[in-house]
Amino acid sequence: MNKSNSKSEAKRVNHQKLGQLGRLVEKQINISQRLVEAEETVKSIKKEYNIVAQDDIPTLMDEIGLSKVETVGGLTVTVKEIMTAGVTQKKKAECIKWLLKNKLGALVTDNVNVQFVAGEQKLTNQLIKELKSNGYDPTRSYAVNTGSIKAIMWERLEEGLEVPFELFGILIIRQSIIT
Repeated sequence: MNKSNSKSEAKRVNHQKLGQLGRLVEKQINISQRLVEAEETVKSIKKEYNIVAQDDIPTLMDEIGLSKVETVGGLTVTVKEIMTAGVTQKKKAECIKWLLKNKLGALVTDNVNVQFVAGEQKLTNQLIKELKSNGYDPTRSYAVNTGSIKAIMWERLEEGLEVPFELFGILIIRQSIIT
């Protein structure tokens, strides 16, 4: 094989690889577009599902005067109240203050995070006080578990105690459950 044939062959191989690359780029773009469309479809289906499960079925069962029914196919349909709740970043401090004031501090976790180099893991109890004097800059954050909030707020509702709906973004939703 002479030099000109090997250069021509290399150009052809590179040209083929570039063509393959172009097709793969187009394929990725196509898949990405299909993903966006699928996500929109899922969002639309979830909205439709919620209308049927949280409005249509509960409303019709109320009109009929039923709280539970068994279908011909053997499925059981009940309407239950479910709670949504959450602690937004904007209201986090106010939520934590309310929990502490109402003796629910066990729902709040107090996190201290510090980065150490290997071998410095022995610092624990006096950490926050000592860290600053030793030149470390610890970060401190608080967290509240949403599931725990929902459970406690249900208990408080059942006991007739105060429940700050707006503060915790609490909604009670009636939803059909099919089993």
